[in-house]
Amino acid sequence: MYQYFHYHNPVRIKLSDYPELPASEAIYKIEQSYSKNPDYNYISGYIYAIGHSTEAFNSKLVLYNDNLEYAYYYNLSMVERPDLLSETDITNYTYCGFERDLDIRILKSDNLKIGFLINIDNTMMLIKTNQPYSIVETP
Repeated sequence: MYQYFHYHNPVRIKLSDYPELPASEAIYKIEQSYSKNPDYNYISGYIYAIGHSTEAFNSKLVLYNDNLEYAYYYNLSMVERPDLLSETDITNYTYCGFERDLDIRILKSDNLKIGFLINIDNTMMLIKTNQPYSIVETP
């Protein structure tokens, strides 16, 4: 039961508890974001920190508001993205893809932005993208 709630529900965090990695040091893209029903949205894309392998990534999607000190994160299901491998960069970014159904019933803030928590050298780093969270596509 604990595992279900831990991975299913968003977790409230204090943003200042995480060191920040500048968005310029990461590559990310939201490829799909749509409403599945009134309670759930689907989101997918990819995220990786330049020069850091994604083999053991335990990435999380963060929804934050610049005016609040707290945010919510969702654990992500990481997926293979061999289409993003480079012949010139030998860093292993294979598992940089992600997807997730987001339970949005708990979110009470407007003006949410997308961020990420990623594991770099055993430290969870916060990336604030400044990209507004919105539903941009329907399936």
